Formats: sequence, structure tokens, C-alpha cells
Amino acid sequence: MMFKHFPFDTQHCLLNMESFAYSESQVQFRWLESNPLSFPKDFGKPNFIQVGTFVNPTCVKHYSTGNYSCLEGFFSIKREYGFYIIYAFLPSTMCVLISWIGFWVGLASPDPRIGLGKSSKIENFKILKFS
Repeated sequence: MMFKHFPFDTQHCLLNMESFAYSESQVQFRWLESNPLSFPKDFGKPNFIQVGTFVNPTCVKHYSTGNYSCLEGFFSIKREYGFYIIYAFLPSTMCVLISWIGFWVGLASPDPRIGLGKSSKIENFKILKFS
């Protein structure tokens, strides 16, 4: 999986199934005619949705021991990023905004500035711990 654009990423996956014990004359794999590569609604984690599929209708692998039937397909799943906005981006943004309040507090009162700095650090650690 490539996480370069996480959590706004789309993953492209290869699905390859092949018989090594039985040759093409003994077993032939075929995709279903309607909706050959689909996933149930509760597929994996709920933060992925299927965005595309492609299946190779005829797949035969040629080896020195004979020809073997196979199934080959590609599918793409996209990550839904709402969870990450609510539980990672939004709290981090709020911590940064709260830490900026320390710049507007006067230099004559260091106690509130130190308190704001400490509380924003503690909140950042809590976010990292629970996300």
C-alpha cells in the first residue's frame, strides 16, 4: 500500500488466483457474469469504499509442466477521510490555535503563558495517544 497521500489516498490492489495442482484441462476458473468482483458493505474497515474494478476475462498461465487456469482482477478502494478530520486534524488545529493565545498575553504575566504552553503540549500527547 502507498501512504504518500494518506488519508486522502486511493489504493489499487491486484487479485491473482491460480491453480498449481490441476492443469487447465482439469480445472477452469471463470468470473461470475454479473458483478464479478464486488465486496460486501462491511468490507474490511468501514472507512474504505470500493471505487473501481477490472477483471481479466481469460487468464491462462503457461509453465513447463502445462497450462494452468487463473483469475486475475484489479480493484481500487478509497479511504473516507471524515474520521481523520474529526479525530486528528480538528483537535490538532484547536491545540495550535490555543497555543497562539500565549502570544497575545502580556510579557508581564508569564504564568498564564507557561500554563497555555503546557496545556497545549499535554493535549498534543493525548491526541497522539488516542489516534
